[in-house]
Amino acid sequence: SGTQLSEESLTAYLTATLPAGIAGRDIVVTAVRGGRGRRLQGPVEASSGAEGPCDFIYVCEIFVRGNVSSATLVNITNSTEFEADLDEFIAEPVAIDGVVETESVVLLPFAPPASPPSPPATPPPPSTPPPLEEVVRLEVACTDVVARRILQSGTQLSEQSLTAYLTTTLPAGIA
Repeated sequence: SGTQLSEESLTAYLTATLPAGIAGRDIVVTAVRGGRGRRLQGPVEASSGAEGPCDFIYVCEIFVRGNVSSATLVNITNSTEFEADLDEFIAEPVAIDGVVETESVVLLPFAPPASPPSPPATPPPPSTPPPLEEVVRLEVACTDVVARRILQSGTQLSEQSLTAYLTTTLPAGIA
């Protein structure tokens, strides 16, 4: 019960749950093949259904524009409540990893427009490096149900919690 994991569903979730100062055009979600060279998902692969949604890691970039600071976005997206709500929204068990503040190259003309919309800009001359913008980046990926429960419980990483996790996930007969 929930929405299938996809670029579109993550964009919808982020647009609906982030503060009002973050517009949908300020959110870019890209599916990258998980564990196999992290090659970008092509349009044919995305629509063919040959691979499931858990075959990808979803890199979410939230461009910091307007009146919402990057620190606020990091605090929101790094919270266990945000992750638990996302896990409820998405049908597959998911986890958030690698929430960081960074700068990202904005490739024109594909850049999301600035908030609020500004007059059309002229493209930079070829010798001008592409502009950088402040971005909060996070990765969303499928996780197993046991790991998800441990994560949601707020159990701190320790020798005991790791042993408990491994005991529940390794095949029977391994002590």
